[in-house]
Amino acid sequence: MNVDVSGVQDALKVFAREHADAIGEEFVRRARERAPRRTGALADGVEYQVNDGPAGPQVTVTCAEDYGRYQDEGTGVYGPLGVPIVPVTASVLAWDGQDGVVFAMSSRGSRPTHWWSDTIKEWADIVRSVAG
Repeated sequence: MNVDVSGVQDALKVFAREHADAIGEEFVRRARERAPRRTGALADGVEYQVNDGPAGPQVTVTCAEDYGRYQDEGTGVYGPLGVPIVPVTASVLAWDGQDGVVFAMSSRGSRPTHWWSDTIKEWADIVRSVAG
């Protein structure tokens, strides 16, 4: 006896796609909650996309802001290299601070927030909470 399972396969693809969207939405929600919020641009830059992969739907989450990595990992003595930040092509460093432009000969950098890496560590929990 032959059985046509194409209907079941199609239903499973739809089910997987719906859950993939929910997983992406939940990851984005959690990452945005953790993101440092001086301007909100970092949190607003977190997005997800679902594509059809060879084994089924693939969820890709990205952060549009380049400085997201530095917020997550830290910089200067707090970052991966563990050394102060010093000027390379200028005589002083300059950056936007909370009260205006800051000038300095060096900077210890900023502490890591782990906003992104802590969210990644929750992938399994996110999948369970959505597919639950």
